[in-house]
Amino acid sequence: TLYAFADGSSPASHEYWRLDTLPFNTLSAQEACGRVVEELDQDFDALNATGKTFILDLTGGYDSRANLGFALRKLKKFETTVSGLAQDEDVVLSSALARRFGLKHTVIPFARQDDPGQVKQLAASVLLTDLEYDIVEYSKVYNAQSQFDSLHQPSVHGSGGGDIARNIILRPEYCETTPDGRLVVEPLIAQRFRNLIPETFGQPGLPIADWVAHMRARIAEHDVPHLPAYVRLDIIYLRMRMQFWQGRIGSSTNRFRSSFSPWTNRRVLEAMLTTHWKERDHQMLSRLFLRALHPDLSRVDVARGEPAGPSFWDVVRGMPRRLRYFAGRLSARRGWARTTPADPAIYRHLIPRWEEIMEHVLRPDAISALIATGGPATQPQVLGRLVTLAHTNDSLNAPFS
Repeated sequence: TLYAFADGSSPASHEYWRLDTLPFNTLSAQEACGRVVEELDQDFDALNATGKTFILDLTGGYDSRANLGFALRKLKKFETTVSGLAQDEDVVLSSALARRFGLKHTVIPFARQDDPGQVKQLAASVLLTDLEYDIVEYSKVYNAQSQFDSLHQPSVHGSGGGDIARNIILRPEYCETTPDGRLVVEPLIAQRFRNLIPETFGQPGLPIADWVAHMRARIAEHDVPHLPAYVRLDIIYLRMRMQFWQGRIGSSTNRFRSSFSPWTNRRVLEAMLTTHWKERDHQMLSRLFLRALHPDLSRVDVARGEPAGPSFWDVVRGMPRRLRYFAGRLSARRGWARTTPADPAIYRHLIPRWEEIMEHVLRPDAISALIATGGPATQPQVLGRLVTLAHTNDSLNAPFS
């Protein structure tokens, strides 16, 4: 929807696009790949015409690698960056890609817990996420996106619709009988929209007494019940995860510097959304993008051992990393791998800002509910749950990676 604001009057609105009216399940993967490549070639041509040096967020995943493919084809001046530790998979794989193509590549280490800069970023993350997004993860993105010149080095990132191309939201547990059937909401909430709000906020008498009911209401704002499950899942994921949660990550870049996500191009989204859902399975559409853009993009593993290209040999090439990934998952489930708890001290800065935070967090009616239970007296409890949130950070990140 477009909104036009004028002094002294309510904004006028015009709805220019409705997701539920698209011709779903009509394009082949090859047709969609051709349309997306043609469309984004034009977008990257337009970026190149600015003469700026672009900073590409490059991880071990599909979307940022596809961005690299378009940049190799169309941009004269760009470099890449990644956040993390030297041993992190994203750092290892992105660095390997940068070496293969001879690119300037900057690795931004995560801020230390006692870093005053991280303290400020965490505080800002609370205000920008309504606590419906992991504030620790958000603060890392916030840090990475403020490292470069705001005007002369615009960011090109994968935030947007890349998850739609990979069809990662379509799972059998979310569909009754088949993807053409009904949507099953409870496992969708439990796995894709886990409670990132501290548990103190989920007790009777406090703002969100029933997280599942809260998320069901949020989903109902965007759901289209008369459509099959595979369409409803795409729409819910695009509107809730990408537009609101991921959009907040985008806003952390837009707030300080120019940024661009190719995958939010309307015609690109339409092509991906209307591709046969069976042909998007196993990341096939993203794998077709990489082969179409540059053959070398499929010769370096994708994170978690996912195949980088559409051929059988691409699957074989990634098999060792895939086996290591599943071995790690099994180890974590059996308790062999332990995560290091976050230092509770990093949250102490929230106490003096609590009144400001509460003006922005959750829902307006949630504020009155909190005040009714004692308001500031609940601060120690809430801060204690924020620490628990940080302790479970690794497991919470998994469904959103």
